[in-house]
Amino acid sequence: MSESMDKMIEEFSEQYYGKIFYFCLKKTGNRTEAEDLASDVALDVIAALRKGIIPERFSAYVWKAARSRYCKWARSRYRESFSGEDLDCIGSDDVSVENAYIMKEDVNALRREMSLISKEYREILVSFYIEDKKISQISKEFSLPEGTVKTKLFQSRKILMEGMKMAREFGVKSYKPENVNLCKSGRDGTDGSPWKQVEKRLAKNILLEAYYNPSTIEELSLELGVAAPYMEDEVAALEEVELLTKIAGNKYETNFMIISADAQKAFVNKHRAIKDEYCKLAREIVDIIGEEAAKNGGKLFGGHQTFEELKWFLLCKVNDEVSFKVDFLKTPREKRGYTPRPFGGKWDMVGYEDTGGSDGINDDMTVCHDVGHEKIHFGVYSYHYKGFDERQRFYSQGQAETVYKIATGDTDNLNADIIKSLLANGLTKEENGRYIPQLVILDLPEYEKNAMEQAVSEDVYKTKILPLYNKMLGMQTELYEFVEERIKKDVPKRLFDRAWMLTEANVYMRGYLIMDCINTGYLKMPEPEEMLTSALGVYLFKGEFKRRVY
Repeated sequence: MSESMDKMIEEFSEQYYGKIFYFCLKKTGNRTEAEDLASDVALDVIAALRKGIIPERFSAYVWKAARSRYCKWARSRYRESFSGEDLDCIGSDDVSVENAYIMKEDVNALRREMSLISKEYREILVSFYIEDKKISQISKEFSLPEGTVKTKLFQSRKILMEGMKMAREFGVKSYKPENVNLCKSGRDGTDGSPWKQVEKRLAKNILLEAYYNPSTIEELSLELGVAAPYMEDEVAALEEVELLTKIAGNKYETNFMIISADAQKAFVNKHRAIKDEYCKLAREIVDIIGEEAAKNGGKLFGGHQTFEELKWFLLCKVNDEVSFKVDFLKTPREKRGYTPRPFGGKWDMVGYEDTGGSDGINDDMTVCHDVGHEKIHFGVYSYHYKGFDERQRFYSQGQAETVYKIATGDTDNLNADIIKSLLANGLTKEENGRYIPQLVILDLPEYEKNAMEQAVSEDVYKTKILPLYNKMLGMQTELYEFVEERIKKDVPKRLFDRAWMLTEANVYMRGYLIMDCINTGYLKMPEPEEMLTSALGVYLFKGEFKRRVY
């Protein structure tokens, strides 16, 4: 007896007390009142157990005790607690406060079940009971035989009654929504997908829940505390752009990978373990390039930026040359490339669980790389740090083409509005009626020679730069293998074929590299008023844009 009692008290403390408190908070609307009420419920339950009462259905017993204690509380405060609708019920001599409360709970349960029942039943229920339509009229509206309408009404009533008998509770996400940080690579759809579909917190929580627990509409509605009609619309929008996939049992599962907070912390620790040596090697490569440039007049890549300004571009390009080669060698070529999507999109998405503000991926600095213009290799490194966030990050095809024309001297018939935008962003300047580019310009396509090869002689590249580059390559290869192994512990098997993309996304050292160089003084931050008009990290390779093959 004592062992059974102790087990139930432990079960109550661990599994029920928090839920009882939330129930009381919802009913009283006051935290202090809820704490007192929850304590009273706990005392009632524990006192009964200590008297030797061992209920057959412990869950039902606990909630009966909670409702009973709430009724006593409500009776003493009914003038303040109940609405006019409740007072009408209470005013009758043959209806007690407790019964009035129970009747209200039944109505609430019915409303809850109506909000959760699937669309095929809900529409017929609403038509028949709420809109008072006849069976024949419903039959015509929904193009169903009258017998089918009657059958669905019978089935829906049965579903409602079964649901009302269940002690359903909304999930934690209904009152404590979570967040997931999303990162997309590739080309957006013409409708704005996928960003258009995930801008609301509700959509993110649907994706989080369906990632770990493939769920029906009803299950999602309960977990997130959202009525099924609204949930159906949200799910349909996510399914349309393939962020959700429908599977057996009318369940939906998230169709991209989400990295857990624990995995992110493991990645961060691994990055930090190699950061100092890795950054040192990158700086040495950039310094060699600077020394060679000084011997040849000090001008590099069009001569439009000083070497101090060029460092922002060179550090990222050195890192990316290492990263891209590791990716290329580690990822089978047939798997590379983004997934074709509806509305002309071609993209893939990666999610990152919220880490609570500490030890996330590149907490201090994230450097994004934006390319993808048709036939033109025009790119922007976006440094998400202080005032840099306000710079324009995405450039249109028209803007990229205009930059290319200016860089190659083809300045006839330029679009005035585009020129105005490029002047405002510091990508060009006007001098004696001519437009002079202010970005980094490389004369050869990258697939022929990378930035390091174009900056120095072949001998310097092979004897001085390549040994340092190979050391960085070895470090990133080890990092890639660590991340790949950790990801496969985290990612559902159904998504293993896309794990390469997640691995690529988490071995880039750009953020650590740039942050380290700012902290050591190797990179000099521009003045705040110069940040919006700075072309730091903006570049153009002449020639057609092609992916490099190693």
